[in-house]
Amino acid sequence: MRITINIALVIFFAPLLGIEPAFADDNCSNLQSAKLESVQGELYFSTADQTWKSAKLFDLFCEGSKIKLSQFSRATLSLPSGIILRLAGGTEMTLSFIAAEADPAQKTESTQNKNVFDIVKGFVHFISRTPRHLQINTPIANAGPLGTEFAFKIDDKQAQAWVYEGDVRFFNAQGQVDIKAGQTAKATLGNAPESKISLKPEDAVKWALYYPPLLPELKQISSTQPELKAAIDDFRHGDIEKALHRIDALVQAKDELFIRKVRGAMRLMVGQVELAKEDIQQLLANNPNDAEGLALQSVLEVSLNHKAEAYDLANRAVAANPNSAAAYTALSYAEQAGFQLDKALAAAKQAVNYSPSDSMAWARKAELELSEGLFEESEKTIQRALQLDSQTERTQTIAGFAYLLRTDTDNALESFATAVNIDSTAPLPRLGLALTKIRRGDVSDGRKDLEIAAILDPNNSLIRSYLGKAYYEERRSHLADEQFRLAKSFDPKDPTPYFYDSINKLTTNRVIEALKDQQSAIELNDNRAVYRSGLH
Repeated sequence: MRITINIALVIFFAPLLGIEPAFADDNCSNLQSAKLESVQGELYFSTADQTWKSAKLFDLFCEGSKIKLSQFSRATLSLPSGIILRLAGGTEMTLSFIAAEADPAQKTESTQNKNVFDIVKGFVHFISRTPRHLQINTPIANAGPLGTEFAFKIDDKQAQAWVYEGDVRFFNAQGQVDIKAGQTAKATLGNAPESKISLKPEDAVKWALYYPPLLPELKQISSTQPELKAAIDDFRHGDIEKALHRIDALVQAKDELFIRKVRGAMRLMVGQVELAKEDIQQLLANNPNDAEGLALQSVLEVSLNHKAEAYDLANRAVAANPNSAAAYTALSYAEQAGFQLDKALAAAKQAVNYSPSDSMAWARKAELELSEGLFEESEKTIQRALQLDSQTERTQTIAGFAYLLRTDTDNALESFATAVNIDSTAPLPRLGLALTKIRRGDVSDGRKDLEIAAILDPNNSLIRSYLGKAYYEERRSHLADEQFRLAKSFDPKDPTPYFYDSINKLTTNRVIEALKDQQSAIELNDNRAVYRSGLH
């Protein structure tokens, strides 16, 4: 299970936030452009005069723009044709051609309706629902997806592709392979591509997953460590690049274990999994029972769907330090992953007891109270979180869900939009935006937000289920089938994809398959995760 409960919405609600999409390049005259839907860290683009400038959330990039991300960064772009791509830190690419909005009636393939990207280096995850509308060029191998979801990695020695749904033609001058869902292919410089079965293709995009926040509150930091306090404050309020530079400088100046704990949490939250592991391993090498180190390792395992390992590590963290709020927060996620929501809530309450001035701990408690249907309690809890710090993504997001469950869609939209503006890479407010829009009858725009949420947390079963439901409501049953298949594979104990898939199959006269899915949903129905009772 993944931890779940923007933004096309901001186009419609821009006056609310004072934000309007603008062309990053003032000289851009193209009607077609790529939109920056999320950014964590720094993304730079080249203007017409070849100078590099820093991009802002919701900027529009012209055809021909060059883009590069700094090391600790992630970004999401959307295209008029409906293609969405997630870029990892260090990626450099050119938007060589941007196609117009896809015309379903047009069946012919031509360069006039194809997006063309030239990737120099980096890692990109694509969701493309428009067949033959995408071409990837690199110095080592090229890719021509046929309406698919896949990931592509390139460096100076090799190129590699992983396919999650659909097909990809992977080729260079030396040869070609066609790969399907569950397969991967690799080409080294000067050699033909080779394909193979990928046992866990989802592991390739660990950098793209969402990792729950596990930072200490500022009051835990000594007044003699102003730079550490500043780094945590920067991070909590969205200034990721500045925070990571601060924390790296602190580690270099004085390599203390507590500073490594903070840096490990920050690195994990921005998808720098291998670097985060280095800090975690250093902590546990120094002390195998380091509570915060065990808690960080537990949260990592939860995000990778390694539930048993996560649960064991979280319990070890609590045993190592029964007064650690981080340990109890990690335990709340591990219990939730095992569908023990009452125990998850009990752990979140303990985290609040040991860190009573931490807004994030209060928001976590409110989140679980909502999932248990404790609406009056959650209302009080989220108000306390907002009083402590209203300018964090999580407090605004949980407030948004509280409004949504009361059918106060205006305030829900405002809270979710605020959350996105604080942290555009968080999937939870995107899901909230989508559900609110769909509840207001705007299925198309809600589905677009769901697609962004899916690429922000690609292994999330619940988001995939709702995306499949949106495709079904748009009468695109073949796309719904793929999302339900992925959702079932990511979380086999989640009843949601089975329930919606049974409805989808009934409408397409697959009665026997529908009945089997319905029975599976009934059998799994006692295993309910975040907000499912309120989101159907």
